[in-house]
Amino acid sequence: TGLMAGEVATPQCLAAIMARLHYFSRYEVAAGECTHESDNSVVRMAIDHQHLFDTPISGKKEVEQKKVIRVALKFMRYRVQYDREVQLRSRVAFSDRYLIPILCSHDGDADPAYKAETLSKGLKEYPYCITMAAAERDLLAAIHHEHFAGTDFERVKLYARQILECLVHIHEHGILHGDIKPLNVVRSSGRFKLIDLGASVFFNDFAGVSKVSTAYMPPEMVFKKVAVFANSNGNQEDLNEKKEDYFSTQEQHNYTLSTKTGLAVFPASNSRPEDGNVQAQRLKDAEYVAPGEKPRRPKSDNPSVDPLPAHPSMDIWSFGVLLYLMATGENLFVNDINDNIDEEQLQNVLEPFTDKFKAEKLAKCPDHWTRNLILQCLSR
Repeated sequence: TGLMAGEVATPQCLAAIMARLHYFSRYEVAAGECTHESDNSVVRMAIDHQHLFDTPISGKKEVEQKKVIRVALKFMRYRVQYDREVQLRSRVAFSDRYLIPILCSHDGDADPAYKAETLSKGLKEYPYCITMAAAERDLLAAIHHEHFAGTDFERVKLYARQILECLVHIHEHGILHGDIKPLNVVRSSGRFKLIDLGASVFFNDFAGVSKVSTAYMPPEMVFKKVAVFANSNGNQEDLNEKKEDYFSTQEQHNYTLSTKTGLAVFPASNSRPEDGNVQAQRLKDAEYVAPGEKPRRPKSDNPSVDPLPAHPSMDIWSFGVLLYLMATGENLFVNDINDNIDEEQLQNVLEPFTDKFKAEKLAKCPDHWTRNLILQCLSR
């Protein structure tokens, strides 16, 4: 009849077949190496067979109407990043035009069956998983295989516009993406969109607490204590002093981020906002500091990073670094597989970040308009 065994099996047999063949009894994971692996997560492509359980299958015609759902499974190591992904998307009505949507999520802490599956499949270090619609390819793969970087500036400008539209969309919701880089920009339905909100925070909350990519972060967040930078007048200025001044003004706010959840923490003396209030939504699972206690600036998971209050300009800097890659085919800074700069290079590269340094780098971009935009994005 042309039907597969899973399409004609009884419910009991179907459950046994799927449990034996597929991850969590539904995902047919693609063979071979994972699509992406980092310190925080592993991504694998799969086919979701959940539709087999949705409605009884009565004949071939009905089966043919079922679409093959290709998905990307992101197995996550840390709860704080999983919570950010799931909670932000549940609170904010992001458009699928600009962000790849989450189809479902699996929480190993709340679901014993899923936790048991991670143990049996060798994924105990990744107790959390989100399922997203599979994209065509990420921007890094497009650069490597489509050979447009530094040559086809009509495509560079088209892709840059699409990425900027995505940033405008999330910024309009008061959210910093916090990890703009080629691997987090993917093509779907003919246009580039964003993925990965694991580092995202609301504006004025602290950015850079976890899941950082130092090669794409603003220099004030990754500089060494001894680093100095040349200002527009050619004089040396210590960004550490500027950072402390900037933070001292932010300490007047009556909240900071929870070191456990990454969400807003309010002093106990303050009354909790009413349900439905934006700040109230950010209070879920947050801790309270003692009355009168000064909010604490959280430390980053990366010793090279100092968290700062989130501002849209942080994403714009990251976009400028990404645009430089598209415009030249080269990375602005040499980075590892996780898009981080090593400790020694952090000081050697960021200390001389002068107009002369930028001019030498931008000379590799032959398009005047693109070069000017990069320069504006990389202005401190």
